[in-house]
Amino acid sequence: MLSRLAIITPFVDGQNIFFSAGQIIVWFGGDRLLGRNWLP
Repeated sequence: MLSRLAIITPFVDGQNIFFSAGQIIVWFGGDRLLGRNWLP
């Protein structure tokens, strides 16, 4: 998990923060935890 965060961190800036946050949630299985309502 830490390795994934390390890879994503450089991309978390400005407008990309929302996209990166979405990717983190999907990769961590958050899509199932939060349901489809979180992502469009």
